Amino acid sequence: MRGALFLWLAWCASLFGQVTNHEPLVIDQYKLGVVKSETPEQTDTTQSIVAWKPSSPAIDYHLHGDEVCLTAPPGAYTLTQEITTITVDWEAKRFTLTQATHVTPITVQGQPGPPPPPPPPPIPVTKGLCWTVIIRQTDTMTVDQSVVLSDFRQWTDSQPTDKVAHWEFAPDAIGDPKILGYVSKIPSDKRHPYAFICQADAAGKSQILWQGELPATANELIERVKGAIQ
Repeated sequence: MRGALFLWLAWCASLFGQVTNHEPLVIDQYKLGVVKSETPEQTDTTQSIVAWKPSSPAIDYHLHGDEVCLTAPPGAYTLTQEITTITVDWEAKRFTLTQATHVTPITVQGQPGPPPPPPPPPIPVTKGLCWTVIIRQTDTMTVDQSVVLSDFRQWTDSQPTDKVAHWEFAPDAIGDPKILGYVSKIPSDKRHPYAFICQADAAGKSQILWQGELPATANELIERVKGAIQ
């Protein structure tokens, strides 16, 4: 019963009270600012409700004893402390109600950060035939690279033709725009052989699931293809 009375009185007090504007707090970007709480001492007959209200959700604040520590991006803000204090004389059935509001202007100095990057594009859902394309020059491949491609070919040849397909082309192949399309997607700082693992999306459009220089083992490519066809 007393708790309900206390909350009701606190609400009434919020309609009235004194506003105190404190000295502005100026802090540098990435530095911690401190605002001292003005909460009065609590007794058996005096209780207070304290509410902290930052002017922006960008203010990150935490209570530490009678202080509030905060950080924020560069900009101008306020941090408001609303204190409702009720002193009750239960025997005399009297109470004293006070409301105090303390406003601290805050300026955070520094350069605003860059805008957040746009969300990444959704990952397309692919299914069906998974095909691999290797762009390579046979006269410049090492023995190890030739072994990797040979082992990978043997594996793809053993798979169902409606599940896995494999092609290899020279980077200077002429007359096929599809091959030139793959070659154009190879970064300038990457070397041949260069691999693409592809699959079609629901609309039938080709999607590159993975691309990169030829791995050190055929099993690395095989596991990536298996992940697509499972």
